[in-house]
Amino acid sequence: MIVRLVSASNARRAGIGQAIAGFGAFFLGIGALQDGFAGLAPRIAALELDPAAWWTIAGFVVLGMALTVVTQSSSAAIAIALTASGGGGVPLELAAAAVVGTNIGTTSTAVFAAMGATSPAKRVATAHIAFNVLTGAVGLALLPFLLGASVFVTGLVGMGNDSSTSLAAFHTIFNCIGVAVIWPLTPRLIAMLSRFYVSLEEEIGRPAHLDATLAEVPALALRGLVLETVRMAGLAFDLARRRLDPGEGGAGDPERQQAGLALLGQTIRDFIGRLGAGPLPDDVVAALPDLVRTVQHLDDLAAVAAELAREGPAPHAMPGANWDELRAAVDESLSLRIGDGGGSAF
Repeated sequence: MIVRLVSASNARRAGIGQAIAGFGAFFLGIGALQDGFAGLAPRIAALELDPAAWWTIAGFVVLGMALTVVTQSSSAAIAIALTASGGGGVPLELAAAAVVGTNIGTTSTAVFAAMGATSPAKRVATAHIAFNVLTGAVGLALLPFLLGASVFVTGLVGMGNDSSTSLAAFHTIFNCIGVAVIWPLTPRLIAMLSRFYVSLEEEIGRPAHLDATLAEVPALALRGLVLETVRMAGLAFDLARRRLDPGEGGAGDPERQQAGLALLGQTIRDFIGRLGAGPLPDDVVAALPDLVRTVQHLDDLAAVAAELAREGPAPHAMPGANWDELRAAVDESLSLRIGDGGGSAF
């Protein structure tokens, strides 16, 4: 903190001082927690628990989870387990079960952080929970084998009799195995999470008629692009009508709808770019520029409508038949039903 105080004019040195102070405070906190829970190990040792009983292992998993939730730090909870194991108060098997519990309990931090967060943040928190729960399940299922591997590894470095080192090795090994297990499941996990916590922008921006497999058949890809562009046109017309007529009904925040439209337009452009990278029939080549221009016009339509809405209602500086005809033409254009197959097309 002295470095932080005397280096106020130098942001880099001040930041280094603050980082060192943060590490110091972190370890002071762990020390305080270890001192506070120091009396727990003798009490557990006095119970003479069977380390091989499933209910004992389950109880220490719950204990590890509870310690992590209370302290909101898996590092602190693991430090407590290391201290209890190193002092001989808790057998290595039960300390390892508590470490597995800390891994599961640390998901509480993600749950608290995701409250009121954005949809992507909630999906990340859910992925974190899935990874830790799966890793914990694997760690419990392979507990005897992982403990044997941990003792073997610590024995290679001449510390086989140190239970704290073996426990630290166990924590590292079972997390690495968790990564190896989740790795091949990642695509399916991403596909599943993409259906959760969908925001309005993502719902609009997610294509309904485009698929990566369509790019292999240009005729089908062109049909999908046309349908997606028609869908975007319907959404853009509805949004513009709501912008220009405050009394027009409709659900959802217009700003978020416009963000979703921008995302959808970029998705269509990206698909056209991938499609244009290979050989295409002449009719597809001729149609793609029109689709690009259409998407650009729809983006412009949404942007201009938003600008007019921000400026407020136009002053009636041009009363008369011409103004009324112009207004009627705009209303008629924006009233076209596009993209649902139930009305007019353009």
